[in-house]
Amino acid sequence: MMRRMSFIARADEDKGDLFAWWDGSELTADTQFQCNMNEAILVLDANGEETVATLGPGRHALPAELKRFVDGGEVIVIFITTSALQLEAEGVLEEHEDQPWVEIAATFTVRDAAKALELLPHLDDDETPEDWLSEELVIGAARVAAEHGGDLAALRAASSSFKGQLEALANEDLAAFGLSARVTSVEFSESEDE
Repeated sequence: MMRRMSFIARADEDKGDLFAWWDGSELTADTQFQCNMNEAILVLDANGEETVATLGPGRHALPAELKRFVDGGEVIVIFITTSALQLEAEGVLEEHEDQPWVEIAATFTVRDAAKALELLPHLDDDETPEDWLSEELVIGAARVAAEHGGDLAALRAASSSFKGQLEALANEDLAAFGLSARVTSVEFSESEDE
């Protein structure tokens, strides 16, 4: 009798998400992992307390460190995108005297997949990592705008240096999560509709 192999791969509907979870929890001796070129796979124990295996791109037979989970042990499998993820953020800079609207475009890259997991406890119940990163960009922009002071025209005039300051602040804040950021554009307006 021929045994059927079990493949664990990122679901198509999760492609492009920073994190994706495998829907299953049990492994078999024939389990294989498919890790795409732009991702890493972290396998954690059922409590999410220990990273048991880290897999890079390619197809992998069941690693030796996971054999103890075969037939009864449960694991959590997380796919982490390691290629640049483009996000856009927008919001009001409430701390600034004119309370301008800001639109920010940035790319984020995971540099350390294990550290990226440290981001998860910071998320609210229905918040995605992408939502959190976008919100953090706007919060960072508010901090930089408060340092700049002046009116909306002054912010617009300083947009090049503002972009660099925001990128430096984002990278400082995200280093603990194994992420880096590159701010590609920052635009200011009086309101969301402008």
